[in-house]
Amino acid sequence: MDNHPNSTRPFAPLVFIGLGLGWAAEEIVTLCASRLLVEELGLSAPLYLIYLPLFAFFGLLFAASKPIDRILEKPATSSIILGLGMLGILIIALMPHRAVCTIAGTVLFAASTASINVLWFVAFTALPLNLVRKAVLFTALITALGTFLWSLPDTALLVVAFVALGGSVLCYERVHAKWKPSSVRLSTAKPQHIDLSPRRLSAILGVCIIMMGFGFLQYTVYQFTPPAMPWSETISHVLSLALLGVSLYLARGAEFSFGAKLATTLTLFSFVLLAVSRDAMGVSVLLAAGVEGMLELIVLLALVEYAKRSSRSPFFIGGIWMMLTGLMQWLGCLLSLAEHAALPSLSYSMFGLAIVALLIVDAVWLLNDTTVTAFLWEQKPSESTALPDRTPFEDRAAAVARAHKLTARETEVMELFAKGRSATYIAESFCVSNNTVRSHILHLYAKCDVHSRQELITLIDGWPDDSGPLSH
Repeated sequence: MDNHPNSTRPFAPLVFIGLGLGWAAEEIVTLCASRLLVEELGLSAPLYLIYLPLFAFFGLLFAASKPIDRILEKPATSSIILGLGMLGILIIALMPHRAVCTIAGTVLFAASTASINVLWFVAFTALPLNLVRKAVLFTALITALGTFLWSLPDTALLVVAFVALGGSVLCYERVHAKWKPSSVRLSTAKPQHIDLSPRRLSAILGVCIIMMGFGFLQYTVYQFTPPAMPWSETISHVLSLALLGVSLYLARGAEFSFGAKLATTLTLFSFVLLAVSRDAMGVSVLLAAGVEGMLELIVLLALVEYAKRSSRSPFFIGGIWMMLTGLMQWLGCLLSLAEHAALPSLSYSMFGLAIVALLIVDAVWLLNDTTVTAFLWEQKPSESTALPDRTPFEDRAAAVARAHKLTARETEVMELFAKGRSATYIAESFCVSNNTVRSHILHLYAKCDVHSRQELITLIDGWPDDSGPLSH
């Protein structure tokens, strides 16, 4: 019997919109705080240089402190987190012309959103992966839709953020009540660490560098050059959504990832354009933002898959994700400050040229389609190899697979299918589509000359422990 009953369906909308509402609220509040700080101080530097390291600090706190994990798991904690975020929004809204109050409200809000992010990450580790993939896609969609509201006055925007933050926490509470973090597992295998091959490590390093590059571009555009076009944020979010959809659904199961090729090509084009003309930085940051948003959500999904199979606490893994996201973008902001101090004009200093060259090398060597595809779809350890003691049935199934020359994945599918697992369960276990699993089943039917699950079970049960099938 599968671990994921049909009762997941009524709760699916809550899973889809929960994290997206939190991210939309986060973007709206930081936008309003930036506007207020520009009016009060003449520059938005304090927001970037305070909010991002705070976000990274809270991520480190969640990763390193087990007592905080236990506190976050308590039912009443989400209400306290919500109250903290709402208090931060109220301080920003009620005292808009005091920079100290704006920064204080932003600090409170950062503590709240960081906590909400890690809570949603832990909740995702308890959900079926098909549901999580759709939730990640809807997160990008809701965040993109939120940018259409940015032309509203700050007061109206803060009211929207207030409601969205409450909605995110309410959705989390309902989802958490249904699925505890330890109540659902996609695999019966013992928790294990997924091997990080050199290609996967290259992709991780490449993602970190592009996050740093995005921080560099974003800070330079918003601080030292004329403001970007008002609709540029919407375009970058829609681009991120399109790239994410292609990577998760259209290119899945293929020998190469078309989505990864699109993302890496746009990354390279963005940075080459930046190197050719600094006047084109607005377009460059638009493309880089779309790719960075897609990769940030892809990394989130990959870490959820890792957390499901790892013996590490999901709070630790989610905290590391938040820490790296905030830290790398903050480092990019600092590099932008350093570059502008070296040559405060529309020309590049040698330092600025070195940064752009690093980003181009990153796009070519570290973040190419091969490393991204390996990071996303590289074969995970199978259930059968994860279990230390194999049953006689599994040994006979392996003998059948060898005799009929099944591939490694067809063998894994056959063992689970013969045990009564559904195509949906197998698809979620191996992070592939249902159509891919059905294709594997048809192939093994043809190779084994059987026509149903029962005939396959009969074949395996009747297979001897040594060589060929039993004579009839």
